[in-house]
Amino acid sequence: MVKQLLAVALVLATQAGDSSCAPTPKACDLSFVGITVQDGRVQDTVTVTCKPRPVRHLLHAEIQYKPFDEWDVYGRSPTIYDIPGDGTEGGGRPVELTVTSQCSRGAYRTHVHTEGTGPATEQAPQGIPFEFEDTGWQKYVTAEDCAGGG
Repeated sequence: MVKQLLAVALVLATQAGDSSCAPTPKACDLSFVGITVQDGRVQDTVTVTCKPRPVRHLLHAEIQYKPFDEWDVYGRSPTIYDIPGDGTEGGGRPVELTVTSQCSRGAYRTHVHTEGTGPATEQAPQGIPFEFEDTGWQKYVTAEDCAGGG
C-alpha cells in the first residue's frame, strides 16, 4: 500500500512539471542476510551500499511479525541509522545494520524504510529527495527454533 502511494505521488509530482520533484534513481542497494535465530532472539542484518553516496541518508529497519493477517513490529526491534554521506561519486563502503527482536513461533521478515537527499546534479544542486521501502524474505520460526533446538 505504501509503495503504491509513493508511486502515485511520484507520478503526480513529475507530471506537474516541477523538475525538483523529478524521479531520482534509487541511490542505494539493500541486501538482507535473512531471518535467523541467535540465542533465543530473531535477527537479520541489512547491508546498504550507496554509489554515489547520498548527501543525507536515514535508514529505519525493524523486524516484523505476522501473528494473523497483518505484519506488525514485534518487540523492540526498530533501529534508526544515519548513514554518513557527502554526495561524492566514489561509493562509500557498505554499512551493515543488525536488528533483533524477541522470539516466538510465527512468520518474520525485516522491513526497511529509507529516506534522504541524493547527490547534487546540474538540475538539482541541493540534491533530489528520495524515499523507498523494502522487505527481506519471510521466514517461519518454530518454538523449537526459539528454544535453540532448530
